[in-house]
Amino acid sequence: MKRFAGFSKDPRFIVMSVLIMIMLSTGVAVYFVESRIPQSPIESLSDAFWWLLVTISTVGYGDIVPKSSFGKFLGSVTIVVGVAFFTVVTGSIASLLVEMRLKEQRGLGKVRERNHIVILGKNENLPKLLENLANIGVKEVVLVADMEEEEFETLKEPFPEMSMRYVRGDFTKDQVLRRAAVKTSAVVVILADTAKGLEADEKTLIAILALRSINPTVRVIAEVVKEDKMKHILRAGADEVVGYGEFNAAMVGSYVLSPALHTFLTKLLKEGKFGIQNLPQSYVGRTFREIFEEYRKEKGVMIVGIVSERRKIAIEDILTGDEAIDDFLKKKLGEAEMDLFGEEKEYNVNLNPPDEYVISENDTMVVFMR
Repeated sequence: MKRFAGFSKDPRFIVMSVLIMIMLSTGVAVYFVESRIPQSPIESLSDAFWWLLVTISTVGYGDIVPKSSFGKFLGSVTIVVGVAFFTVVTGSIASLLVEMRLKEQRGLGKVRERNHIVILGKNENLPKLLENLANIGVKEVVLVADMEEEEFETLKEPFPEMSMRYVRGDFTKDQVLRRAAVKTSAVVVILADTAKGLEADEKTLIAILALRSINPTVRVIAEVVKEDKMKHILRAGADEVVGYGEFNAAMVGSYVLSPALHTFLTKLLKEGKFGIQNLPQSYVGRTFREIFEEYRKEKGVMIVGIVSERRKIAIEDILTGDEAIDDFLKKKLGEAEMDLFGEEKEYNVNLNPPDEYVISENDTMVVFMR
């Protein structure tokens, strides 16, 4: 009732109401005037209102028209009022659509998606999470966070294939969660939001309680900063809990796709024995497939990757042998704070290399042992 009372005070509503009353009154008046004229086609109220509808819509079939002078005068009034009415209606609809679009851009609109992924909060791991979700084919994502429109546009720009919506506000608030349509969502991911206000894990706990009051069955994956808070967050209703950090942020996307992945990774990290082993010189020049099958068959060891060692450029690589020139180069490099006097190395990790990968003398193996 309060909403209707507010709407009834809108000038557009008042104008449309007045115009409708004028048109209806004109239609009734035309019936009473024209029904007394023998040759008039308006013989009933239904004829009068058909004529009224055709006239105000400017269709003008011409099948029913007033015959009397007063009837034609009323028809002229109807045409003018009808044009005004449709101008107000189309203007109001256009204004409403623009207003809805602006609210949506500012994150103040209401989401109506179903079976989408909702992300609550933001931190430095959010771009990595979005990248992971895009890689596994997630299309519908709604982000709930306190950020500006420009920040959101920058965030979603690298993922044009993903339909991303934005709801601005505190994700611990019930009304904000409802605007994000968590009631019809498939999965909710809560990132550790340390920006302001409550401690991150406390905000996560409050958000889970609010989520469960709206959607008791939605799957919730929560990122936790402090390990001792994990059990409390699980009790509150989280289905999966991951520690705070880049590695876990990358895994959350996979958790969305497969709930069993968490169990698998936990078992792998607890029971798996990883190690680095040097490759015999006789393996140089052979393919990865050959050594993989040989190690698996003879030693029961699975090679999961190859680490290639490369030496970075050192000062010796650029010295000319001329003492004066070399002293000048060393001086300039020192002024630029470039430390090239030590031999630095960099490592390229190639997980599950292709079968045709050729082993080089700078390669070592990452192995998984029983």
